[in-house]
Amino acid sequence: MVDEFDPRKQRKLVGWKAWYYDGSTYSSDKYTWEEIPQQEFECLKRYYKGIGIDGKETVYGEMWTGEDLYILDDEYRNQRKIPQFIKVGKWMKDEDFWPLFDNARNEKEIIEEMI
Repeated sequence: MVDEFDPRKQRKLVGWKAWYYDGSTYSSDKYTWEEIPQQEFECLKRYYKGIGIDGKETVYGEMWTGEDLYILDDEYRNQRKIPQFIKVGKWMKDEDFWPLFDNARNEKEIIEEMI
């Protein structure tokens, strides 16, 4: 449960990057969430600006993988009434998934631009 003093309530989504089954990537610096493909989604990294555990403002990423359905975030979902806000995941073999996951986890390009 997120209470009123939890730093996550004071964070703001400032960017995202998506990885797909075929290896393609899309990010918020070039596309809107609605413009990217709806099928074969593999990994989503959301970038937030907020207060870190040290009490200082920071930009950080959160990874989402292994889901059947993806949304950008709760605030975005609550503003949209069109089906394009839902992305559909696709199962991958482990030997294909883990290199993709490592690339997503190590992604720093977007976060460095926001600092």
